[in-house]
Amino acid sequence: MFKLSKLLVVLFSCFIFGYSKIQAHVKYVKIVVVGDKTEGKTAIIERLKNDNFVCEDPTDDFSFYQEGYKDYSLKVYDTPGWKYYFEKVAELLPGTHITLIVVDMTLPCGDTRREYINRIFSKAFAQTRGCNGTIMFVGAKCDQRTNLIVNYTETFNFIKDISREIGSKFIISSAYLGTFDVYSPNGTLERSGRRDLVWETFVEVAPSSHLYDYDKNLSDQQFVGSLERARLEKARDEANERARIARREADAKLCNVA
Repeated sequence: MFKLSKLLVVLFSCFIFGYSKIQAHVKYVKIVVVGDKTEGKTAIIERLKNDNFVCEDPTDDFSFYQEGYKDYSLKVYDTPGWKYYFEKVAELLPGTHITLIVVDMTLPCGDTRREYINRIFSKAFAQTRGCNGTIMFVGAKCDQRTNLIVNYTETFNFIKDISREIGSKFIISSAYLGTFDVYSPNGTLERSGRRDLVWETFVEVAPSSHLYDYDKNLSDQQFVGSLERARLEKARDEANERARIARREADAKLCNVA
């Protein structure tokens, strides 16, 4: 009898544990990562996803993955880092809870650089301001700041000023070291840590009243489908351009022969 009772307790505990795991994710947070090529997006996402460091290899592709944190499901979209895509990406930002704008901290922050960052921010802000979405800057490659302290400081102050205007926290990161520093909107360091700190921050800044109910089968077909169409359109345009160049070269050879 004692053994049977013990078995029932074990089975009941397993059931409760399994049920709690099934019910763990009650809300999901949609996160879209944007920025130009070589800013450091893919390296940061790889650090968050697998706690590994990889050298970023710019591609025309996009990736998507899902991370569980507490009772939230965090769905992260890594967008292609080419200017060609941003108009497409910006159109899909409504409904996004957090838009991460990744900025390479080591690049000189001259007029052209500031114009680029402002353009990315303005487009993201225009698409998300009516949807209670949050925009966060993520400064990348901060492990190199000792050699490029002037560039680092200029960029830091620039994204701090924008973050203060919109009342948003920002993150300074090193995918190489796996470290993340969270700053308040006025530029005060709040916390330092590793990838769990980032997930915690995402949950904190996401607009809780507008989060979606979790559905394990839910997929953002509009977002994925539009990016795939953009990739195919760019591949088609590049193929057409190669064909035009080949024809011009062939015509030129014929003219030379004649």
